[in-house]
Amino acid sequence: MDVEELRLSVGQETLAATRILAAPGAQPTVISFHGTGATTHRGRIRYVLDDLAARGVSSACFDFSGHGESTGAAGLNAANPHSRVEEAFAAATLLCPPAPRAIIGTSMGAQLAALLLPRLRPNALIFFSPANVPWASLDAFDGKLLIIAGREDASVDVSGATAAGSKVIWLECGHFVHPWLAEHDRERAIVLDAIAGVIC
Repeated sequence: MDVEELRLSVGQETLAATRILAAPGAQPTVISFHGTGATTHRGRIRYVLDDLAARGVSSACFDFSGHGESTGAAGLNAANPHSRVEEAFAAATLLCPPAPRAIIGTSMGAQLAALLLPRLRPNALIFFSPANVPWASLDAFDGKLLIIAGREDASVDVSGATAAGSKVIWLECGHFVHPWLAEHDRERAIVLDAIAGVIC
């Protein structure tokens, strides 16, 4: 595995990014969009991306402006939805050119992935704790959709997830799935195998 730390200029911001390569020079085909929040950053998804690299799949992740190591004002209302969409699109095309084959979206990141479907056209989507997803955007999506969500998460509604090949894994937790999986080895292994089955 080879890890590259990068900085991307997007609009007036500089986004911190990481590429996790299965082998030196391998092209990333998967990108992760994280959620929003004071402690949210690109590193939370590394357990998934490191596992994919071990299976031969290269990927990338980045911090949205105002998060992690990226520039920009912090806070839920610091960036408008349009700027988040444009940051996600720019990062996806710069880190996984010409476009990623799969997108992993957590919370807000799942919403952004759905909004970018017409522009990025991935083959697979993996949503963790999807929040405010415009499910109608997936009506024409004919790829694979995997959703991982907590039964105790009131913000998640997957009733609109009707894409062909869709699957939902329910966990006994709330909205913050990644920290929960870090402490639950059996469930984490199940989730990682399911993700590999969609992407690999």
